[in-house]
Amino acid sequence: MGRCCAGSAISKGRFMLKPASQNAKFCYERALAARQRAANARKEADREFWFDRERQWLKFATYYEHSERLTAFIGEFRSTPKQPICGCCEVPMGMRQVHCRNDGSNEYNYECPACEAKQTVVEA
Repeated sequence: MGRCCAGSAISKGRFMLKPASQNAKFCYERALAARQRAANARKEADREFWFDRERQWLKFATYYEHSERLTAFIGEFRSTPKQPICGCCEVPMGMRQVHCRNDGSNEYNYECPACEAKQTVVEA
């Protein structure tokens, strides 16, 4: 699972930043407003207060972004092929490896925990 697909955007050096979600965008906007208020504050205590608010808003934004990445990651596992059943002993097979093929499809290698029979599933 550690290698990227040949021909993918990563292997070709092309990247695209994902736009922030509405929640994260709101947090970034509030952080910017807090920074501006800190810059305009006359008293040190007020400046510290607004810098604290900026840090909190930035922390909230990272929480939202982390949550979205985690949701996407979990969604990828939901799209993996259904766990095959061993034809020899009728035991659910465990996934051992996932390979990204040159044609962009994924190759899932399964192994039976009881009899060590192997099965490969390829999905586009």
